[in-house]
Amino acid sequence: MMNIRHKEKRGASGLKTLAGALFLPAILCQPAAAAKKPNVVFIISDDQGEETLHSLGGQVLTPRLDRMREEGLYLSNFYVTSTVCSPSRYSFLTGRYAGNCRSDGFMRLHPSGEMTRVENNCELEPDRRHLAEVLQKNGYKTGFVGKSHLVNHNWANRPKNWELYGLRPYPQDAEPRDPEISAKLKHNHEAWCEAIKAYGFDYVDGVYGANPRELYCKALWGHNLEWTVSKALTFLEESKDEPFFLYFATTLQHGPDPRLPKFGLGMDPRITPEGFLEDAEFDFMPSRKSVLDRYAAAGLPKDGQPNALWLDDGVGAILDKIRDLGLEEDTIVIFVPDHGFYQPTLGKATLYDDGMKVPMFIQWKGTIQPGATYNRLLANIDVAPTIMDLCGITPPEDYDLDGKSFKPALFGSQEPLREYVFSELGYARAVRSEKWKYIAVRYPEEIEWMARTGVPFPNFPGNPSPERPYLIRNTHLGHIAADRNPNYFDPDQLYNIQSDPEESDNVFGQYPEVEAQMKKVLEQKLEAFPGRPFGEFASSVLPAVSGEPAARAVLRSAASDSSEVTSVSIEGRSGWQTRAQKKKPSYFYLTVDNPDLRNGAQAHVLLRVTYLDRGNAKVLVQYDSSDPSGNPDANLPPGVFKHMGSFYTLDSGTWKTKEFLVRDARFAGRCHGADIRFGFMKPDADPVIGDIEIYRVD
Repeated sequence: MMNIRHKEKRGASGLKTLAGALFLPAILCQPAAAAKKPNVVFIISDDQGEETLHSLGGQVLTPRLDRMREEGLYLSNFYVTSTVCSPSRYSFLTGRYAGNCRSDGFMRLHPSGEMTRVENNCELEPDRRHLAEVLQKNGYKTGFVGKSHLVNHNWANRPKNWELYGLRPYPQDAEPRDPEISAKLKHNHEAWCEAIKAYGFDYVDGVYGANPRELYCKALWGHNLEWTVSKALTFLEESKDEPFFLYFATTLQHGPDPRLPKFGLGMDPRITPEGFLEDAEFDFMPSRKSVLDRYAAAGLPKDGQPNALWLDDGVGAILDKIRDLGLEEDTIVIFVPDHGFYQPTLGKATLYDDGMKVPMFIQWKGTIQPGATYNRLLANIDVAPTIMDLCGITPPEDYDLDGKSFKPALFGSQEPLREYVFSELGYARAVRSEKWKYIAVRYPEEIEWMARTGVPFPNFPGNPSPERPYLIRNTHLGHIAADRNPNYFDPDQLYNIQSDPEESDNVFGQYPEVEAQMKKVLEQKLEAFPGRPFGEFASSVLPAVSGEPAARAVLRSAASDSSEVTSVSIEGRSGWQTRAQKKKPSYFYLTVDNPDLRNGAQAHVLLRVTYLDRGNAKVLVQYDSSDPSGNPDANLPPGVFKHMGSFYTLDSGTWKTKEFLVRDARFAGRCHGADIRFGFMKPDADPVIGDIEIYRVD
């Protein structure tokens, strides 16, 4: 096992049993009004459940986190509102539900008026408020260290386009010790740091853009905790004389499986995402060899999780630095995972408690009563407003917040902050009280159309296609979750959490009064998502428009030959008809007749289309958002259509209307000479469209 110039500054620790003092209520110890602003260190781990914490019953060794619980406040009923990485982290840092994300990438996937499918598609928005930005503007030095998964998903997901993004590519079998490869890694790491700084962070270092595999270098497919901790310690040292906020995100305990030496404790810590650091010393933590020695000495299972002790050592190094700087009584330290783990069931990527319920420890020496527990419902959307409250900051009026401060819980209150926790993931929504949980799985019109027409749904290789799609697009997580949770696909699920904490017995249909109440609560919670339909609970509510439209779309051509277009009159209404294509979409290309809405006007408009309901087809509605002066979206070359939305034709033979909201219409006519395109996918009958009206929206 590798031990590269690491000094063991702290003695070995054994398993420790916690005293009953953990469950004492907090005693009011509020800081004096004249006290300086507190520092905040927010530590978020990855894919970690209670089974990797000794104080919560795990067969692991975690003495520093055990002590943090002993010396601070334990939130025993804390939930994340989405159970995969990006949306959970988004909610922690913004105080908003992930379904209220408005990043460009998220809105391309989920245009206004369409149902959202929350998963790893949320990003921080550069033009909206979030925690770090507000703290920065209120005199805090802000730091970001560790895993992001919050910005530039295209960088992490599209290595073939790295050069377009200013990154330097290398082969997956690249050797980081090679000076040329090391220089490329350093360049890319610096690019990631600069990108994250734009979101309100003064100091950014030790960054993983997403998970280790998204570095696309096999030598880096693992975890380097020491490297990230070293960057956190540097930030603390540099910021000791001013109020600071540190967001520290570990890659542990996410995959690649950190229990395996080849992905963790057996790796060379000098190999980092910023290149090979030949002279690096990590003597602020016990060595990796020491982790294994102490784990073995504790008599824990050989196939267990020494990585839990490794993470514990990293947290301990940060706590020691705060102590050594004399800042313990001035610093709030928060530890929480982003969501649960795979074992023993798969709670991650579901709305079951194994994924939603996570431990949170808060330490503020001299202020929070040691050994306190708050056992009422809380959620990750409550963290950002709580931190602002503790720092004496009133959120700006234009800060969109879904959460609320639980500051009283830190000072002895056991009053409930919320009666229900709402959660969302993919095609599912849930509400949970202290006794009951109701989960609703609803699919949009598109999925019902696919099921009706026999379109197979994606599945993990080697497995049959499911009858309905998994909640999220990630088929690896989806098929494991469906296999391990027998009620995964049930459209309505009701669980008595108190008598059935494993959520294995779906009692929907047995408690009509409870069901009615929980459905009512879900409907109320979904009011926080205007314009986002979800089954019978919420409909698409687009802005009301009246009067004459600002413009109409005029037919330019259809398919590849305008001669294929014919004028028709059906049931007294005029329209355009084109020939049904089977091997390619049947297109209509149109231009906007009002020059005030064209050529870079970036109009905020509502488009209303009338169409003949026939043909059993999916219809793509697309628009040109490019600008003659150059497209500002690096992901979308000039002259490429963007997705506005979609709808589905059936066989009623009647005229119907659909509406779509567009926030960045440029209508420059650079896509096949058109501004708008309708694409009918393999229709059974010749497609027909009627009026296309465009209204300005304030």
